[in-house]
Amino acid sequence: DERPKDRLLGGLLSPEFDEASCLRYEALHKKCGPNTKLYRKAVEQLVSGTSTAAAECNYVVWVPSDGLGNRIISIASAFLYALLNDKVLLLHRTDDMGDLFCEPFPETSYGNLLKNKLLSSDMDTANASLPAFLYLHLFSWLLLRSNQYFAPAFFLVPEFETELSLLFPEKTAVFHHLGTYLFHPSNTVWGYITRYYEAYLANAKSRLGIQIRLFRRAHFDSHSEYFEKLRSMYYEHATTTGEVISVHQPSHEEEQHSEKLNHNMKAFAEIYLLSLSDALITSPFSTFGYVAQGLGGLRPWLLVRPDDHDLCLHSTSMEPCFHFPPSYDCKARKKVDIGSVAPYLRHCEDFPHGVRLFD
Repeated sequence: DERPKDRLLGGLLSPEFDEASCLRYEALHKKCGPNTKLYRKAVEQLVSGTSTAAAECNYVVWVPSDGLGNRIISIASAFLYALLNDKVLLLHRTDDMGDLFCEPFPETSYGNLLKNKLLSSDMDTANASLPAFLYLHLFSWLLLRSNQYFAPAFFLVPEFETELSLLFPEKTAVFHHLGTYLFHPSNTVWGYITRYYEAYLANAKSRLGIQIRLFRRAHFDSHSEYFEKLRSMYYEHATTTGEVISVHQPSHEEEQHSEKLNHNMKAFAEIYLLSLSDALITSPFSTFGYVAQGLGGLRPWLLVRPDDHDLCLHSTSMEPCFHFPPSYDCKARKKVDIGSVAPYLRHCEDFPHGVRLFD
């Protein structure tokens, strides 16, 4: 076959993402990933307790926490950590994540150490004696559990500055590039997406995505009450311009059930459908919305509380918010306002305590 290789996989990958770094990581993952000789050697050393700092392959094992949106943004952050530190990213994929994503790296796998009982995910350190600090580069295995988008923190580390500037000329597109590289829907989820899109959205001249999250009641990401009111309004009243507006909601699950695979598959399908919008309205603090805007490369309109002065704000960045950043500046050796230490970090419009990457 003499046809040129489709480097961007039919548009799934961004042409702006640094190809050299990706290829370097893919080669490392292929050399050290599951089912390789070096991987088996590393596991044997780990199990026997003889793992050394001189190991040829080093690993970071991601452990899930909270809902699907939180998991996706933390996987993206963990991958960036692995990329910057020449580590191989492995995922503990529980049963509720079994058929969500395709494997992103050619000829290899994310693996599943914890499911095979080779590692314990018990991170209860309440009664443990912990050292004051650790040199992570001296350890071959690192377990990482987070529900945060902590990628912005790496931009505060001088050692990563050159590599990050090559990877991300546009700092507002960090998650967009990571997300479109890592998170490809499985065949089953892709079926949900394409069938719904072709049936209801393909012929629309313009698509507006609306994501509503209610925090005061429970963990909801879709609520039928809003859908019914919108649909009734446009059914009962004509628009002044004569345009026809139709309102659709793919699923009607009222509660978040992140422990169920079928729920997560529908959730990822909805996230992906939202990312295909021409414009997007999201709820503040919602990681579900963050993933949709990031995958779609969209600066969302943010719904804010009804008692606020502005009911809707247009975000100046499509980046997720790092809700709980560190407050200690290593350079200054003191606590600082992280949102003011760099021109490309500002406080989030939807959660002022957090920080977000800007250009």
